[in-house]
Amino acid sequence: MSKELFAFGRHDAQGVWRPHDFGDRYFVETVQGVRRLVVGPRRSCLDLALLLADEMPPSEWGFLYLLVVTRSDQVPEGRYETCFADLETLKSFTADYADLLTNDGRHHYWLNCYAGSSAIICDRHNRVFAYGDVDTLERKVISLGMREEAFQIDFEHAHHYHEEYDKQFGKLMTACGWRYSPLKPGDED
Repeated sequence: MSKELFAFGRHDAQGVWRPHDFGDRYFVETVQGVRRLVVGPRRSCLDLALLLADEMPPSEWGFLYLLVVTRSDQVPEGRYETCFADLETLKSFTADYADLLTNDGRHHYWLNCYAGSSAIICDRHNRVFAYGDVDTLERKVISLGMREEAFQIDFEHAHHYHEEYDKQFGKLMTACGWRYSPLKPGDED
């Protein structure tokens, strides 16, 4: 039997670590005067992020990879940023690393739409934060069958960093011309 790989988990009733999701729930909140959609999908955060990105205007896209736990002496924790000419190119890039981005907890990542200051953040707690035209994005998650209900992380949990993804991570780090900067306060949360 193969080991189940997941990024974010909690103990089940028998005390075994299991993947955790928030049950396709969402809510809208305002933080420091900015509205955002917060989603806890059952599906991959990456899959949901790309569906939400389809609702944003055509644009160049940035991809910000925040490495908060490194498993390599060669790659320091930090912010790694690159740019793509359009959403389809970004989708192709993320498809190459979907397993790592979905099932490993060493990172957060942001999809930044340069038109209209829109962004989608996938954090290592299996949450998606979407900024931009929140009303349109909310209609999209409703059309996907999600229900409006607030949720929080108020339970013991763990982030899993898998040796099985180290090779894919190495390829990701050499895949494009990353601009590096150190992590900022709060990036690890």
